[in-house]
Amino acid sequence: FFLRFTMPSLEQDVYAKKNISNLPMELLRMIVEPLEIWDRLSVRLTCSAFEEAVATSTHSCRIMELQYDYEDSVFKVMIDAFELFGCTTRSVAHRTLHWRQRMFGQLRVQSLIVRTVRLIDIRVVNSFLDACIFDELTVHVSRHQGLSTRVYDLIAKAKVRVVLHIRYFVPTPKQFMTFSRPVEFHFFKKWKPIKDEDFLNVLRRGHSIKSTHGIKLRSEQTLAEAIKIVSYSVVAQALRIICIEPDFLHPLLQMTNAKKIAPLKHYHSHHTYNYLRAQIYSEFYPRFGQLFVSSCSYDEEEE
Repeated sequence: FFLRFTMPSLEQDVYAKKNISNLPMELLRMIVEPLEIWDRLSVRLTCSAFEEAVATSTHSCRIMELQYDYEDSVFKVMIDAFELFGCTTRSVAHRTLHWRQRMFGQLRVQSLIVRTVRLIDIRVVNSFLDACIFDELTVHVSRHQGLSTRVYDLIAKAKVRVVLHIRYFVPTPKQFMTFSRPVEFHFFKKWKPIKDEDFLNVLRRGHSIKSTHGIKLRSEQTLAEAIKIVSYSVVAQALRIICIEPDFLHPLLQMTNAKKIAPLKHYHSHHTYNYLRAQIYSEFYPRFGQLFVSSCSYDEEEE
């Protein structure tokens, strides 16, 4: 009462200091960072301090997908299965940049999925991705899109794991050598005959290959060397072999002296392993057998 009539300006200062919006910006960011996107939209409207805190904070999510609907020519950003926004290619530049500047300063993503490489060639989408930190990267590439410089930049930025889904073409041996880190390749096109030495060089780089059509190897010695490479690999790498003559399998394992060998039934899908699917051609028509060789340790029960 005394302050109200004798020092009104001082009373206003006292009440202003009690306002949550006058907290240090670091504390305001700590308040908004755990919030979901839609809660951030509401909080940022309360006052200018929270608007700044939201715009300069870090947002974390599990999955972010960049999609493009070719029928409607609509670019979409999905975070944890929620569509944040969709817009045509004409308005994508303005809306993408405007949305990012409003909602966060940096986006931390566990898994980034790019459904089409066409998107990452757009300048403003690059600006959007530059604000992202991601552990795993999955990119879908088709023949007409190819492996652009931006794809290599994103691969180098991933912290843990990189998966490339490639349709309608297979990289040349020289292209395999251009990747600076191990990559898990998923192919949906039948492989052309590949030289055994080129195939082994791909494995030596730590790469993993999963092909729906398998890979044709013309030498049993090549397969034995492949098992050795994977078994003694210093990175998480594994070799999955199908279509092998069972009578040929045991001598092959003795010849390779692989460190860790387990039946395929011991594989668990949640393990972060690299896989290679190979097919061996010999004088006889092979019967089906399965083998799983891993450079990763297993539990005693699994062994």
